[in-house]
Amino acid sequence: SAFSYCCNLTNVTIPSSVTSIEEYAFEGCKNLQITYEGTKQQWKNLVTGKNIFAGNTYSCSCSDGAIYL
Repeated sequence: SAFSYCCNLTNVTIPSSVTSIEEYAFEGCKNLQITYEGTKQQWKNLVTGKNIFAGNTYSCSCSDGAIYL
């Protein structure tokens, strides 16, 4: 729950050296735009915790393209 309900958090850059994102890390962060310095596959492997975004919409720009949820 590192950034849960940080309502003013709209952009975040995550380096490829990050190895995991845990449960509810960005819960309540509406329309979060993420820049991830790794690939889309690395992002999918990184995001393993439950309810990381807890139903919020976000976009993630990776080094090889974007992911929208």
